[in-house]
Amino acid sequence: MAGSTAGGMKMIRVLLVLKHAWLEIRKQLHPRAVFVLLVGGKPVREHVMLNVLGFMLIYMMLFGFRHVCDGVTLFSLPAAAGAAATAVSNVGPGLAELGPVEHFGDVPWQGHLILTFLMLVGRLEIYTVLLLFHPALWKR
Repeated sequence: MAGSTAGGMKMIRVLLVLKHAWLEIRKQLHPRAVFVLLVGGKPVREHVMLNVLGFMLIYMMLFGFRHVCDGVTLFSLPAAAGAAATAVSNVGPGLAELGPVEHFGDVPWQGHLILTFLMLVGRLEIYTVLLLFHPALWKR
């Protein structure tokens, strides 16, 4: 559900990105044609699509940020990917050393800080949390 507070990548966003990708392929085949992206028989406005694509980009950048921080946590790539997915998407257990029969107690305190940030971003929505760090928000 697009209005869910569960965090993570909503299915409507995935659907929009896939439809947009297909639309771009069709535009390459027929450069003079005019295509309209439809969801539920209604057109999707361009600014909505740009917001969804921006969200997807930031979401992937957060996963990349987590992997860059692997030097801090000293865990394997599957464990780091599972931890990032668990934190940002607010979903079940991680993978490998942080899997279903393991725990996050072995993660160093720096890793806990990173995962806590990712959990806040995932739960409160990416744009909402990142706006808190924008200088214009703090000016009088």
